[in-house]
Amino acid sequence: IVTPFFVYAVVLSATGLMVVPPLIAVVAAERPLPSPWAITAVLFVALAATFGAAYAAPAYTYEQPLRRYVRALQEAESPTATWEVASIEPGLDLAPDAPGEWTPTGGDGAPASIPWGRYSFPFVFRAAGPALGPAPASLGSFEVKPLADGSQLSISVIPREPGLMVTFVLPAGITPARSSLPGALRLGRWAATFVAVPAEGIAWEASLRTPPSSLKDVSVAVTSSRFPGGTGWQSLPAWLPQDAAVWSGNATWVLPLGQWGAIAPVPPLR
Repeated sequence: IVTPFFVYAVVLSATGLMVVPPLIAVVAAERPLPSPWAITAVLFVALAATFGAAYAAPAYTYEQPLRRYVRALQEAESPTATWEVASIEPGLDLAPDAPGEWTPTGGDGAPASIPWGRYSFPFVFRAAGPALGPAPASLGSFEVKPLADGSQLSISVIPREPGLMVTFVLPAGITPARSSLPGALRLGRWAATFVAVPAEGIAWEASLRTPPSSLKDVSVAVTSSRFPGGTGWQSLPAWLPQDAAVWSGNATWVLPLGQWGAIAPVPPLR
């Protein structure tokens, strides 16, 4: 819920009703004011002019911008990406070349193969736009080994640019018995996140009490604070207005695991 702006004025006025009259009584002269009507008229004109100037002034400026948010999700092998913009203001003043048809989300999260979550802001708009392009990281290895009471999963990711965040996501209902990275449940799925992946890459190992065949829905997501083809020091899309707004954004790629093929059936251990 966004508090209406006039509530602050009402609170200040209520405070003034209790404080201002005693102060006026202290400083008021015993003799009546000359031409009180003229003073009253001047005060009313000054009040009207001040109100008009405040109403006409822009709500946000370059020095005092509006904080806005943008993010995009690129599913593996998908020809399009899901875009979202969020703010505390109801308007959507994107440039004419903004991708897709933007619609209010109504508070619903976007369908995704990973726990992408949703913005908690009152005004969120979503659109299907062009793909983000190649991911800024690639899989180095993907291996599943059978164990006597389950399986062992090993995945490595090699970044192509600095400052990336990598998230390893297990299928719904599966929690590792042991993990080389700490993780937690997010929207019903266990996930482990590593921030600022080093240049040599990051490896994750986990032991699970489930057979290898249950790990076909494992996902690996790579998130960057910079958008491909963006402009400016933040590498933002050119269709985002930046004259009176400051943006926080990120782009997420779900790396395709299909290139490794399906996990082959494992013969019974003896």
